[in-house]
Amino acid sequence: MSITADRAKQRSPRQRSWTRRLNEVAAGSIGLIGVTHILVIHVFDGPKPADEQHIAELSAVATTSLAEGFGRELSVLGLNTGYSVGTGVFAMTFAILVVLAGRAAPAIVGRTLFTLTCFATAAAFLVISILYFPEPVTVLAALGTVLFAAVLALDENRSAGERAVESR
Repeated sequence: MSITADRAKQRSPRQRSWTRRLNEVAAGSIGLIGVTHILVIHVFDGPKPADEQHIAELSAVATTSLAEGFGRELSVLGLNTGYSVGTGVFAMTFAILVVLAGRAAPAIVGRTLFTLTCFATAAAFLVISILYFPEPVTVLAALGTVLFAAVLALDENRSAGERAVESR
């Protein structure tokens, strides 16, 4: 029997449940940022003030040098919109993948490389949000980061040096 299967049997359903729930709420906070961003910025974006409208019009006709040499004209507005939508989609997809992985393989939730990677991703997003985004985004990113850290720190079933997966 592998170490992962052995550990999964040792965990009570309640212990698996609370770490999985923390993991899901942490992922959900990051996913909520992506969903909200796409809805607010790209779906239900209302009329812009005159100065923002002027900037949007200028950026729609100004091309970017990133597309030079590829035979494609790319406007600054198009580039910014692509980055914006892409980032929202990645945040939503991150959340979905974290939840699905945690449900399919509960043993990966806890003091594991999986959770450490989730924590590092959320922490990087938190730093970016502190530097560039409004406060609600920063609060949700901080919530996700703290909850992933809690899953790492409070996993009662593994000691700090214990491996989660058996090497083959």
